[in-house]
Amino acid sequence: MSQKTYIPIFRLTTQHSFYADGVEAAFDLRPSPLTAAIMKHFDLRLNNRSGEYWLYVGIPKDANGDPLEETVQLGSILLSFSMSFTSPVAANDFHVYTDLPLQPDTNKIFTFLHEWSMAEAGAPSISTVQVDPATQQVALSAPQFVPELPEHRPLLLSVTDAAGKQIITETLRRQVEGVPPYVLSLVEEDWGVYHLDLTNTSGEAVAETAQFCTAIPGGNQGLWGLVQLHIPKVEINAREPLVIDQIPGLKLAFESRGTRWRYNLINHNNVNFDGLQLSNNKEPIAYTESNRETNQEGQVSKVTLTLDEDIKLLKNQTTVIQLDLLKKNGGEEMESSLSISLPHPVPNQIKVERIDGVLTAFSDMYIHI
Repeated sequence: MSQKTYIPIFRLTTQHSFYADGVEAAFDLRPSPLTAAIMKHFDLRLNNRSGEYWLYVGIPKDANGDPLEETVQLGSILLSFSMSFTSPVAANDFHVYTDLPLQPDTNKIFTFLHEWSMAEAGAPSISTVQVDPATQQVALSAPQFVPELPEHRPLLLSVTDAAGKQIITETLRRQVEGVPPYVLSLVEEDWGVYHLDLTNTSGEAVAETAQFCTAIPGGNQGLWGLVQLHIPKVEINAREPLVIDQIPGLKLAFESRGTRWRYNLINHNNVNFDGLQLSNNKEPIAYTESNRETNQEGQVSKVTLTLDEDIKLLKNQTTVIQLDLLKKNGGEEMESSLSISLPHPVPNQIKVERIDGVLTAFSDMYIHI
């Protein structure tokens, strides 16, 4: 048995703005059964380094440790990985502090499609289809596939569901060379089993009928997302592998959820004040006052202060909210008689309410003075 050396050809990093170091390690990435067979065939290995996944290819080497072949070729392949949470606690925390829909569609799965292309200069590059380039937030969408198509043209493409209903028909006339990979998207379809038929204009099959699923077959309990990586035919210089900075990489960047911070002030000690002021790092911030109650002496006993703008939840929060109780200094001017540093909200303090028909996330906190 010949020895092998494994060289990295791709890396995928999951990141989250909630954490100071940006690393999100809530997920496990596991190859689908078909991908596992493909990886075994091409001798590909996936290594998880605390939220950063490295894809390696095995290269046979001689007794001196040198690669037996100068170049290694990989054919066009599509790799699919399931994304599941490492634990129920990780799943709950992630859904709370991540900017996801407040009323999620539990029948949908987050899908990330990555297409690997070779840049003109010869260095690999990654283009992302399912991450918004402006916000870097994930998109909720149906799964997409990159089927391997024969060179026959014109080519009639037909997709039917498990019940035999035809849902997609298309005629491909362009030549194969220089054409980007064909992407099959099931935008309006349910999750299930589908069949792809490829024929010529006479209805004769030019390839075997392909069957594929919109979920990982078997063992998909807790499945949250799919990562699909399309790698076209590439050549790898085994004797001069890419340095770390040249290895193509992609980041799945998640944004923290923004919430409206709401402070419920309860005046147990009948502290007298004429006004209130909120500031963020000593800069006054806008807020809305509601639910004001007074006692028999006319002093404020309860009041709710809601910030007018959302603030992102962070593990190490840098926002410093200060409450000043103001008293008149003999005239109309007011000065602070008591300053209170208000606490930061924690994710489990989120309450979702419908305001003017729109779901809004609040972080409720109670302040006793």
